[in-house]
Amino acid sequence: KYILQKTSFLYLSLLILITLMIISFSSLPLSLFPSTEKPEVKAWMRFTRTSSEDFHKQYGDEIESKLSQIDNVLEVTGDYYTNGVRYSVLYDWGINTDDAKDEVQNVLSSIESKFPTAWGNFWIWNADGKSGTYVGGIWSKKIPVKKLTEIIDKGLIPQIEQISGVEEAYVIREDRYDLLV
Repeated sequence: KYILQKTSFLYLSLLILITLMIISFSSLPLSLFPSTEKPEVKAWMRFTRTSSEDFHKQYGDEIESKLSQIDNVLEVTGDYYTNGVRYSVLYDWGINTDDAKDEVQNVLSSIESKFPTAWGNFWIWNADGKSGTYVGGIWSKKIPVKKLTEIIDKGLIPQIEQISGVEEAYVIREDRYDLLV
């Protein structure tokens, strides 16, 4: 009977502990959860008037080489598309994602000066499993593109930027008008 009483106390204590853990984890901000993936930084750039093969020959090998030389980088992948390129830079465990993003930004900034100005700059973001990107397209048959862009810039973007956790919000202005948040 003594062992049975101790066992029931143990089970009750364990049940209370598990309940408290569930309550604690359910109210924990996402940023405090442990990483489940190695840090990864991605960069995208749209280019015009060149093929993906020509871009790769002229710039791609140099970019991939310089990104691979960053400390604690495990793998660099370049995906070349008809009108753009995306690089994925995978880091080793324990690397601060903001520092990793800054390192990739520094490398790519040094190379961007060689590009035609019409191409613009790389868009760089952390793909660390704790953040995400939302891309949405907005179009209208009745509102001209210039007016629609004005409405988005003055009305929608400021509201999106006020949402907690939004790092940046902007409109990509090319032949298509996409909202990237």
